[in-house]
Amino acid sequence: QAGDQLYLTKPLGTGIITTAAKLTGPGENSVHRLARKAQGKPDLDVRDLDAAIVSMLQLNRAAAQAARAAGVRSATDITGFGLLGHASEMAMASRRENGVGFVIEAAAVPVLPGVERYIAAGYLTRGAVRNPAHFGEQVRIAEQTPPHLRTILWESETSGGLLLAVPKNAVAVFEQRCTENKQSAWRIGEVVRGDGIRVV
Repeated sequence: QAGDQLYLTKPLGTGIITTAAKLTGPGENSVHRLARKAQGKPDLDVRDLDAAIVSMLQLNRAAAQAARAAGVRSATDITGFGLLGHASEMAMASRRENGVGFVIEAAAVPVLPGVERYIAAGYLTRGAVRNPAHFGEQVRIAEQTPPHLRTILWESETSGGLLLAVPKNAVAVFEQRCTENKQSAWRIGEVVRGDGIRVV
């Protein structure tokens, strides 16, 4: 409903980092490696992979419990359709029921370390093209949004977090439950009258 606050419970970037691991890892053949190095494309930083693995291993149980305690009205996990694809599904259902859409603040979206560098190198999944092609008509992205952020918002995630519409009067309860259970949560936008998704 209008006024609900949008929260994300894991940073984005697992799909990009695992793709970087596949393209630059032990399985990479020598010809590909030489060509990649000649183009100045980076190796995977193992610390970035470690951070992605920690994120992927975290269960969504604590986040779901906090959501239930706060009376969350709508939620989804973030996987193959990326943040904007799954948010589009939520927004479509919300428009039909309540005549509302989403505003997402690009700069507020948490991102795993190293992701921007891997995007610049082209270490992307098919979701980077497939998701905007499928859901793009429902999403309006502000012109000043940096290209790498646009990509991150569309990219597929592996074992991603939850996107939650938290009632405004229950935000304190939700955040308190998250803190008690050592669950991260980032406010990334809100539900507003209208339709579709605006990224600002």
